[in-house]
Amino acid sequence: MKIKYPIEWDERDRFERPMKGWLDHVTVETDDGRTFNLSFYDPVRLAQDLEEEVKQGRAGIIDKGLMGMALT
Repeated sequence: MKIKYPIEWDERDRFERPMKGWLDHVTVETDDGRTFNLSFYDPVRLAQDLEEEVKQGRAGIIDKGLMGMALT
C-alpha cells in the first residue's frame, strides 16, 4: 500500500497541521492498484465546519472518503 500526501511534510507541517484540524487530498493506492481519496478531520473542526454549512442553509458536509480522527 502507498500513501500520497498533497504536501511535502516538514517541521512546520508537523507543527501546524494538527492546529488546522483537517487534511484532504490524501491518496491511498492498494497493492492491487486501486486508489482511494481520503480527507481527515479532527472532530472539533468537523463540527465547526458542519455548523457553518448549516448556517449557510446547506444540509451538511458530503465528502466521499471522509475520515474523522484526532490529529494530535
